Amino acid sequence: SWSNEKLFFRGFATLTKHRFGSTSEYADKTIPGVPKISGGFQSKVSLDMMRVYADFRHVGTTEILNSNEVQTSPYSVLDISLEFKVFYDFTVELGCRNLLNAKYSNWPQINGGWGKLYNPAPPRTGFVSLRRPI
Repeated sequence: SWSNEKLFFRGFATLTKHRFGSTSEYADKTIPGVPKISGGFQSKVSLDMMRVYADFRHVGTTEILNSNEVQTSPYSVLDISLEFKVFYDFTVELGCRNLLNAKYSNWPQINGGWGKLYNPAPPRTGFVSLRRPI
């Protein structure tokens, strides 16, 4: 990460190759639930009365079954927002989650029973919040 008074940037990446052991029923198969690759960045720009946030993440394919017969598709998600101070101590934040409108599951059902393997995440969603510190 890198930052100064007005800027903050953070990047991250993970590459995994978790496998079942050679004596397992699923010898040398990828352990489900862990994406093969993931990464992204976060940033914040602070101006006098305003902040701009961006959060990008990419998640590669993820095995869902021990047998490795089903996997998720890779996806990328971008969340952005603009936050500014208004009267008194109130803060207003305007933003969009999943700006790229990616189709994904943030919580796949590993070895899911009853034939359900996915819970879809919300599509592109705009939001407005009004906050006051307590």
